[in-house]
Amino acid sequence: MPIIDGRTLDHKTLEHLRQLAVAKVQAGERPSDVGKSLGFYRTSIYRWLRAHKKGGGQALLSRKAKGPTPKLTEKQKAQVARWLVGKDPRQYGFDFGLWNRKLVGVLIAEKFQVTLTLPTIGALLHSLGLSPQKPLRRAYERDEKAVEAWRQTVYPQLLARARAEGADIFFLDEAGVESDSPLGRTWGQKRSDAGGEDLRSAAEGECNQCSQRPRRVLV
Repeated sequence: MPIIDGRTLDHKTLEHLRQLAVAKVQAGERPSDVGKSLGFYRTSIYRWLRAHKKGGGQALLSRKAKGPTPKLTEKQKAQVARWLVGKDPRQYGFDFGLWNRKLVGVLIAEKFQVTLTLPTIGALLHSLGLSPQKPLRRAYERDEKAVEAWRQTVYPQLLARARAEGADIFFLDEAGVESDSPLGRTWGQKRSDAGGEDLRSAAEGECNQCSQRPRRVLV
């Protein structure tokens, strides 16, 4: 009988053959004869016999191969999240103000002396509940109370007027010129609205302390 390559067999079949081989030897057959009848080298039969002697029937059961050992501990992963959430890369000495996988990888390498591939970093960030998002551009000098008051009183009036006249509302920057230049994405905590989107609506208006004109919110 030709020799069988055990790697070509599924786990259940190989498990059954191990158990059968040990049972045959225990019934009085020679390991070499059992190996020939089943199509295995006798060295495999002896290995199964040793495993059975040491661990019993459980030692003959198939086990899933262990995956690669994670390079970061759970504690280190949590630390990565704390580094990123609400933080700017420039706080850590980077010249770029948005988090991307490459910067995260550099930070991990510097702090933990661990090198990760970009796909691995992406999977790590997703597992931490983070996603690539457009940053929210806001006026640093704006008055939050004035913004809220504008949203509650002025904007509803503008919206009602626009609907009545069949008009659209556009939010301009402080120069009075619509700016649609794209902002890069940065990794941050996932946000969701009623529609299940990660990004908040760009239709939110802003005003700052000095000017009550609405500004575009880029999220």
